[in-house]
Amino acid sequence: MYRFENMKITDLELILELAKVGVEDSSYSKKLDQMGYSVSSEDVEDSWFNLCVAYNLKSGKTVYRSYMIDMTKNIDLINRLYTAPGYKEATYPILSSKDDYTGIISYRNPISDIKLKDLTNTEKQLLTETFNKELSKLTLYDMSKYTPIGMFYTNFTPEAEPDSSFQLNVAYIYPCMIETIGLLESYGADVYGYMDIDNIEYIRVRFYDYDYDKIDANTSVDYYTKEQISEVLSLGVPSDFSYIDGALHKFGNADAIINYTPDYTKEWTVMLSFTPEALEHMPAAG
Repeated sequence: MYRFENMKITDLELILELAKVGVEDSSYSKKLDQMGYSVSSEDVEDSWFNLCVAYNLKSGKTVYRSYMIDMTKNIDLINRLYTAPGYKEATYPILSSKDDYTGIISYRNPISDIKLKDLTNTEKQLLTETFNKELSKLTLYDMSKYTPIGMFYTNFTPEAEPDSSFQLNVAYIYPCMIETIGLLESYGADVYGYMDIDNIEYIRVRFYDYDYDKIDANTSVDYYTKEQISEVLSLGVPSDFSYIDGALHKFGNADAIINYTPDYTKEWTVMLSFTPEALEHMPAAG
């Protein structure tokens, strides 16, 4: 409802085209359901998502209709909606928020949570403006290629609950946000620290078939050389944020655990996820 109330899209042709596709795809998805092939099943090869359209009738009444749309087939059309300024601003309130970041900004990567202390208001504003600029340019193609590698945020502690803390103004960082990443690193954020090969002892890749009756058939491979570790790192994405934009990603039947040297950390491990295409390029064992 927040999106409906705040979205200002003037491209009526785009909305009508989406609604038309929604009617057609929903009809097809119902036929698939009748054949026992549910579009909401994880086994479905194509990604489907829900499109909700509000129709403002001449009578003054507003009617809402929900449609299932095949994202794989219509990604170009959906990307036109996603990159429209009106949709972006309603989807990401940070783009239109007039509230400044107050208090300490923290940056979280897959292995640590770092408080960026002593930032001036000018530095905070520059970070927000830089992030907003790159978020405005972010496309579905960027999001399908990458998952976030970290996020920055501020904390809020209610007076009535001094022991509680909530994350506010959460901003997810994608690898394509080069300017934002540069600023974060200059402010002391360790954006790519989890990928520092010198601190990694080995990476264990676990292959499995999701059939829990055959769990004994699962296998794992350990990679120790810097060349192998570098190759595995380039193929995987941090599992911490792999759930973000989930409909855009298909992960294969393997994951990995980054095991760090004892001098670096004895507490943290980092999980990686892999697409089926990435698994085809996994380095040979041994």
